[in-house]
Amino acid sequence: MMKINLNRSLIFSWTIVFTLLTNFISFAQPKIKFDLLEYTMNPVKRGEKVELKIPFKNIGNEPLFIEALKASVPTLIKPQNLIYPNETDSITVKIPTHFIGKSTHNIIVETNSIDSITILKVNLEVIDNLSKERLVSGIVKDSIGIIPGVNVLIEGTNKSVQTDFDGKYSIKATPDEFIIFSFTGFKDTRVKANELEINVILKGGIQLKEVNGPAYFPQSKSRPQTTTISVKELTTSSNPKQHFKSNAKKNVFIVYVSNLSSLTQTDFEFQKNYNITYLPYNTAYSNYFKKYNLFTFKSLNKKYKTIWQSEIRKDAIGLDNFIKK
Repeated sequence: MMKINLNRSLIFSWTIVFTLLTNFISFAQPKIKFDLLEYTMNPVKRGEKVELKIPFKNIGNEPLFIEALKASVPTLIKPQNLIYPNETDSITVKIPTHFIGKSTHNIIVETNSIDSITILKVNLEVIDNLSKERLVSGIVKDSIGIIPGVNVLIEGTNKSVQTDFDGKYSIKATPDEFIIFSFTGFKDTRVKANELEINVILKGGIQLKEVNGPAYFPQSKSRPQTTTISVKELTTSSNPKQHFKSNAKKNVFIVYVSNLSSLTQTDFEFQKNYNITYLPYNTAYSNYFKKYNLFTFKSLNKKYKTIWQSEIRKDAIGLDNFIKK
């Protein structure tokens, strides 16, 4: 009887030891964690080098080792060292871009952890070197709200549009082209056209409400207007001079033109080189704008002599008469 009880005690003791050992082994394990399991890359040109680093972390309590990386096409580079608890590292994925089109690459990651296999997914689109244009759209704002009339230009081309009354625009561009957003009193913003929707917030500069002269875009609850003047003031010959002087003190020099539906790269360069802003004019008050432009032309002559005359837009109001004089 004593022998049977002793055997039972031994069996019970070994059971406890085995259970504790199993729990310890289960608890003391490395564990890999990726921030993302799927990556979608921006379109790339055929033949362009593509290298993606996928970060991970060992959130376990034992050293982690990546035993193998498997994939059908990409070249994979794994860390050769142990990754200790709470340490981070990355896997390098190099994908060939010989063929045009969309592709998905599955990457199998094998480690020494409990969940020894993790599957990652990388999506890639390879486009032809002569990228096709597609429609890029968005909204342009500042810290106050939407901005109508912003010039949207494809860099290095004559393609341009302006934002509508709701601050919206649409323009055709290839993924490797750049879009320049330009507006009076704000810093130019240059953005690569690699997305179909690009929303922009313009920053800095003098607000349009500080510019004296007729308002040229509609009222908006989300944005203050430019300074407006009455019809009586528009017909007073002294006002253009007063408004010009007021704007000049703020280093704002305006040339009113008859057609501002588009701006070319040359137009942007002229505005930048001569510190000029092109604005559209109201045909009902052409006399006012001719007189205003006259002061701007005189200012340009004083600073740059006649060099600017061959570079300015030919639809600047009153330009022909000024040059003839």
